[in-house]
Parts: sequence; C-alpha cells; structure tokens
Amino acid sequence: MTAVQNSIYFWFALIGLLAFLAALPTLIALARGVDDITIIMLFNAICCATVIAWPVALILAMRWPRREPVPRPTPYRRCPAGPSAHHSTYVHGQSPDA
Repeated sequence: MTAVQNSIYFWFALIGLLAFLAALPTLIALARGVDDITIIMLFNAICCATVIAWPVALILAMRWPRREPVPRPTPYRRCPAGPSAHHSTYVHGQSPDA
C-alpha cells in the first residue's frame, strides 16, 4: 500500500477524479442546456467543498428547467421561375392536347 501512496500517478489520478466529480453538476447542467446556468455554477463552486451540498448541486443540475428552444424561422420557398410554373392550361378531366 505504501508503494501506491508514494506513486505520483496515483495522486494525479485521485486529484483528477475528485476534480471531475466536483465539476460533474456543472457539466450535467451544460449538457442539458439549463436556464440560468450561472446559478448552478456558482452554487457548485461555492458549496462543492462540503459533502452535503454536492448532491444538492447535482440534483439542481438534473432538475432545473431547460431553456426554451429558440424557434427557427421556416425557409422561404420560391416558386419555380417561368410563366408555365404559375399558370397551367391543363383543365382537370381534359387531356393537355385538347
């Protein structure tokens, strides 16, 4: 066990894992696209040091309402150019040659 504790790779991996877990509520909130993400980021940054507040930040990140999607305008569709595209001489029930 002391060989593992003396290994610098063990400590880098442990610190990296703890940093990932500390940032997990913020990453979840970013991935979900929540509204007012700054509140969750501030709560996570200020309170993640305590063991009690980290699950609260995680719950906030998962339960906070998402932003409403911005409606995209429909593309303008142009009619094909030319007079035959707008007016047809074909009458329903008659052949085009008549």
